[in-house]
Amino acid sequence: GRARLPALLAEHRPALVILLEGGNDMLRGSGEGALKANLAAMIEAAQGSGAQVLLVGVPRKSLFADGAPLYEELADQYGLVLDNDSIGELLRDPALKSDAVHFNAEGYRTLAQRLHRLLQERGAL
Repeated sequence: GRARLPALLAEHRPALVILLEGGNDMLRGSGEGALKANLAAMIEAAQGSGAQVLLVGVPRKSLFADGAPLYEELADQYGLVLDNDSIGELLRDPALKSDAVHFNAEGYRTLAQRLHRLLQERGAL
């Protein structure tokens, strides 16, 4: 994501970036330091382009985890709206998953509805 984002920002010039990154890093055990640095770089790139950022936390590899604490730290540091609960909560519902780590169509629909509601509550929409 970090490598691809700058070109996408320049091409599409979004007003809002929903940043949901880190799942593969967590699954591969890349380390939270590297993940946090990559997320920080993406946040800075998005904000530097003029986009607002909604940060979506990815849970650690455990059954009942919600977003890793580093997402909250980044949200505080950069003044972001954060959803640190949805991914973990939704992944605990087998009816919303297509496999162990991915949502099915209903799961993605439910996530989109939750993010939409959060953005409305925060006055972003």
